[in-house]
Amino acid sequence: MTPEQRRATMSKIRGRDTKLELLVRRELHRRGNRFRVNAAWLAGKPDIVFTRIRLAVFIDGDFWHGWHFHE
Repeated sequence: MTPEQRRATMSKIRGRDTKLELLVRRELHRRGNRFRVNAAWLAGKPDIVFTRIRLAVFIDGDFWHGWHFHE
């Protein structure tokens, strides 16, 4: 990719409220779980935080973890 193409691709990547995050959060809420979203006060800024049980959840898509790009 050229630097311009890379810049255009990277600018379209969302940092929060991705489809997968919304799907997971909707299901957790439907099941009665309560949580915080994008906790900036924690290292790594986890996507979902259950403060009562001290659990942080990171929802990372294929783009960042494990996807093999065909060049």
